[in-house]
Amino acid sequence: MQLRRDGYGVTAWTLPRRGRAALALCAARGLRHIHIGSEDAALDDAAEFAAHAADLGIEVAGYGVRELERVGIHDMDRAIAVLDAALSTANELKVPLIYLPSFGASEIRDSSSLERTARLISHCLGATDAIVATENTLDAELNRTLFSFVGDPRARLLFDTQNPCLAGLDPVALVHDLGDLFAPTVHVKDGVDGGEGNAAIAQGAAGVSATLEALRVVGYLGGFTLETDYRSLGMDRVSADIAALDTLVPA
Repeated sequence: MQLRRDGYGVTAWTLPRRGRAALALCAARGLRHIHIGSEDAALDDAAEFAAHAADLGIEVAGYGVRELERVGIHDMDRAIAVLDAALSTANELKVPLIYLPSFGASEIRDSSSLERTARLISHCLGATDAIVATENTLDAELNRTLFSFVGDPRARLLFDTQNPCLAGLDPVALVHDLGDLFAPTVHVKDGVDGGEGNAAIAQGAAGVSATLEALRVVGYLGGFTLETDYRSLGMDRVSADIAALDTLVPA
């Protein structure tokens, strides 16, 4: 089975411009979709942003509730208020994927934060028709525990090619262990010396080539969203990363 290659996307927070200006950058580099974050919601009217994206042929394909990384999950009332605001915008945009990042103040560190995260995922599932995913650095066993707490087959795992390495885990093993739970896109980034997302794709220490091969083996049929930090590297690196993916993802 071949991996699907029908156009790649990028995360808005790793681009040198935001809002509708980010959409113009995507169009200029041939990107087909974008993931936005909570911080993007205040930049543009949602309807106007969606219309502008459609005019450029770009899908607003994901919404990462990144504010959770700052607010955390210990004050559940505050966390749910953050989610409700994000869900309102995401539903207005008709985004097909909403995901909750478990990093920073929202990182899952113990059984209590695992249960809180499950409750937040369930809250989102009750308020949207979109796929709701968790993005985390848990191993396979703890991820299975998290999904058992949620108890809803609509919940998914947003997999990132480098996050397992940063947590001391094997990304190839996670693909084989958890591939049945993956969301319909994978975040792609690479890095060296513990750095996050700044190496050229498949030239860093994350073993991206082996991870993509594992995705092919397990029958992954989703897309790919670049998350290299292009704010300092410039948009020429986007083209280079697309070219690298083209060599790794069969047409």
